[in-house]
Amino acid sequence: MQINLLDKADWSTEPETSYTFLTDIIQSFDSAEQRVALRNNPRKTFTYLYTLEGIRAAEFKHKLSNWVDTIYLVPDFTEVVTFEKDESDESSIIPVLPDSNGFEGGDKVLIDGALYDLQTNSGLSTQNISIIPQLGRDLAAGTPVYRVNKCAVVTEPAFLQVTSSVLQVSIKFEVLPDWFIPRERDTQTPPEAVYGIPVLTQRPNRARDVTATFKAVYEQFDPGPGVYRRTPMHEYSVTQSTWTFSNLSQLTEFKQLMNATQGSCGQFFAESDADDIFLAQDLDGSSTNLIAVKSFLSEAGAAGRYIAITLNDGSKHYRHVTNCVTGETTEILTLDTAPPTADKNQVARISWLNCCRFLSDEFKYIHHTDEASQITKNIKTTIKIDE
Repeated sequence: MQINLLDKADWSTEPETSYTFLTDIIQSFDSAEQRVALRNNPRKTFTYLYTLEGIRAAEFKHKLSNWVDTIYLVPDFTEVVTFEKDESDESSIIPVLPDSNGFEGGDKVLIDGALYDLQTNSGLSTQNISIIPQLGRDLAAGTPVYRVNKCAVVTEPAFLQVTSSVLQVSIKFEVLPDWFIPRERDTQTPPEAVYGIPVLTQRPNRARDVTATFKAVYEQFDPGPGVYRRTPMHEYSVTQSTWTFSNLSQLTEFKQLMNATQGSCGQFFAESDADDIFLAQDLDGSSTNLIAVKSFLSEAGAAGRYIAITLNDGSKHYRHVTNCVTGETTEILTLDTAPPTADKNQVARISWLNCCRFLSDEFKYIHHTDEASQITKNIKTTIKIDE
């Protein structure tokens, strides 16, 4: 079987990268769910567009002439990682910002047009990574290092002859499973956790939020004329949100949550889009009571839920509400631990932390640059939390 190394694609159209898990969801009559992950590691596909001219166009077309029986080494320039050379050893490099899956032993990388083999696992640590062959030269800090995937073409290549010498090729690749090996779901150390449950800390772009709420009771007719009963269901809603990532750190955090939840299998906490809690008094930092303006929090089931206190400096403080007492104009929320010391004008917002899961197993990223990207996902919010 032939193996060809393909050139890096261009940016004439924004490339797409998809990660697809597989979840089996069993739902009872009252909407309670049992979710089982059938695929721990996602399938990865990406779509590239190549614009080639002259001899490069001819070479590329010849490489794709037997695309059904060919495996391609394809640089993934949407997962760029900057490294610095280890000055004490020309056979190793030090990762500056690894991608969400880390670089594993046996991977191949492309550095300044040359192909190298990685020999040492790195994960997200800062340990040195051995490379073969040796660099034999100085490597400037910040030099991009591209992961090279072993891929199969999953759609027929589309050729567009722009002129007699310029060729455009659009291809969708699928990374072969014996090559792309992301980290297993990390249940012990999730990316960020509140009471052991992962938290989605990044706020979506509110301008594109679309929410649809479903009924919270289930009506069923009993045998007999005109008789019916109402059976309580788990209340839930579905929200479509869009996230825009401006740097690799934000994209890495989202991918960590994606892997931690195994697609739509696992639950996580996310801040509510509305229904904020408004302070009636300053936070003294010693009392576990939070005095809020009355907005019928007791009726909303405040006791037992979680909140996120966001200060103007961007810091977040998560708390568990253990009790709620309603007065004439205020409500007293009892927290498990004291909130931070802050005046009312120092608190940006106090929002509910809703229990959520992703509604689908596919995560499709649209890449604007090698660092900036965007994803749109549907999130199912429910009061029910897995024990």
